[in-house]
Amino acid sequence: HIRNSGNSAVKVGLRDGKQGWNANIPAGGVATAKVDPGSYEVFYVYADAPYSLQRGRPVIVAENTFDEISVTIINESAEGQE
Repeated sequence: HIRNSGNSAVKVGLRDGKQGWNANIPAGGVATAKVDPGSYEVFYVYADAPYSLQRGRPVIVAENTFDEISVTIINESAEGQE
């Protein structure tokens, strides 16, 4: 699950080499993906900052993993703002 904790929609991409998954997640929304085992890079762009590509921490999905993994995208530029 990819959770968007920000106040703006976000485009998210998970990449493992040439393999990947993309989603548009509304503010406060969640998207779900089923991916193969691998080490995925997380990239995202907020709608209110369309020219600023962000990179998250890698997500590692081990072989024979049947558990759900949750990733939360946090809009750090919005911290402390009301």
